[in-house]
Amino acid sequence: MVKKGLFILVFLLLLSSVLAQSPSERGTNWLVKNADWSKDTESLAFTILALERAGKLDKAQEGLQKLLERQDASGCFPKEACKVKDTALATIVLRTFGKDTSRAKNWLEEQKRTALAQGTWWLQLVTSGNGKCDISYDSKTKTFTIENEKVLECSSQPWVDINNCIEQDLTTKNLTQELNVRCNANSIVSLIYQITNNYYILQEEHSSKATIKISNAYFGDYEQTAFATWALNKLEKDTSTLAYLESNIPPEDPLYRALLLLITGKKQYANWLESQQELQGNLGDVYTTSFAILALKSSRRVSQNATQWLEFEQEQDGSWNSNMLDTAIALYSIFEERKVAEGEAEERCGDGVCNIGESEINCPTDCERKEFICGNSIIEGFEECDSKSDDACPGLCNIPGSVDACKCRTLEKQEICTDAFDNDNDRLIDCNDPDCDLDEVCAPIETNCKDEEDNDNDGLIDCDDSDCKEAKDCQGGFPWFLVVALLFIIFALAAAFAIYKKTRPKETKEEFPFKPYVPKKEKGREKPILPRIPSKETKSKVDIELEKSLEEAEKLLKKEK
Repeated sequence: MVKKGLFILVFLLLLSSVLAQSPSERGTNWLVKNADWSKDTESLAFTILALERAGKLDKAQEGLQKLLERQDASGCFPKEACKVKDTALATIVLRTFGKDTSRAKNWLEEQKRTALAQGTWWLQLVTSGNGKCDISYDSKTKTFTIENEKVLECSSQPWVDINNCIEQDLTTKNLTQELNVRCNANSIVSLIYQITNNYYILQEEHSSKATIKISNAYFGDYEQTAFATWALNKLEKDTSTLAYLESNIPPEDPLYRALLLLITGKKQYANWLESQQELQGNLGDVYTTSFAILALKSSRRVSQNATQWLEFEQEQDGSWNSNMLDTAIALYSIFEERKVAEGEAEERCGDGVCNIGESEINCPTDCERKEFICGNSIIEGFEECDSKSDDACPGLCNIPGSVDACKCRTLEKQEICTDAFDNDNDRLIDCNDPDCDLDEVCAPIETNCKDEEDNDNDGLIDCDDSDCKEAKDCQGGFPWFLVVALLFIIFALAAAFAIYKKTRPKETKEEFPFKPYVPKKEKGREKPILPRIPSKETKSKVDIELEKSLEEAEKLLKKEK
């Protein structure tokens, strides 16, 4: 009995531990067991990425090998049936695992086409006073005169129509076209694309000298272009598709606004997504909501409702809709970037880049912020120029005496604080880069969820702070500790009952002091056979009739006497 009780207790404890797993743990376990490497390339790619983020590297590597088997000789995916979206997602996987992406990237570049034949491309020239601006391109130069904020050579409009005032079809004959603008006064130079009554500012420079890049490419349709741009953006490659993407975005579509937020980091897309969130927390189905979380999480705008909605939609077995793709994209979105283990960090430390998981403490050689004096006539550290020695980019360096490295300002890439890449090539990524210090993405977070202190000075302590939502110390849900306590009580009662039954005295029958006398059967004497007297209950009809006859005979005899 005791052994059975122990077995039941162990079983129930194991069951309760399974039920007490977090949604991400249950989802990961389901994905490990149900990963089908014969599925479509998109499902395969997101499953590999989700497993990598979950730390299931052996299973992820298994999927990676299956994915590589699908690569075509030309570099695209899948073999002999190449698709832009599939190749884009596969490229992200290859980059995640440090594999060669050049063939896939080159194939994607070859698929680009000229996009926008309709609409108007404008170049806005705003000077601090009347002046002239030279616009150079393809070894040609045109001069424009600005008076009273109007360009005299373009029908006295405030803006220059590029295809009419500079050169016909200049924006469509090439996928990209550079215009070098030089003005004799401080200026604001803006590239604007107009379609119907909608205006899109694609580039803006506050300088008397600027290089404007007209980008007019796409990958055949909106979905292919959006995913290819997302993938190539992760490779830090200029894709020339933003004009098409931003001016042709499908109305009221959260998926593509989430992708544009991932690509551009523009707050307008984050604001739109937050405004469209349903009361339940979702922004459509599991797939779309996952992409919205993926985009918003990086900027710390994602509300708890979106993740809670996903958790509510999770099946009991850990999956989402019993579907490999839905489960993978959901996990990919809700997992934090996989933390670099100490051993892993040591291996990567020294590569010249302050990677995610590294800091000035555990990797000072990569993450220590060094100050190079801009204006000392010495190009040092990561400076591209110096304001007193700027032959590389005349007049485009930082102000002399500034503490950061000199850079060619119009050539400098702006650090995007949400994409886990070193956009401006200064070895510092996202919030490790001082360029992101004032970005709300990099606001301090609650670093210790059980020290009873407000680490990020937002007025919320420990588990009351949303930063601690995923912390083990703050996990809510069903109180499984009560279940365990109840099981122990039941087991204790069962054990006590078993011990009582085992130790109580057994019941014994009383023995009489003497045995009853039973007379012995005498030999030769048979037991007399008594006549059988039938009971009333067993009388037959014959017996009843016989009794009646005897009674009548007795009456007659009495009369004769």
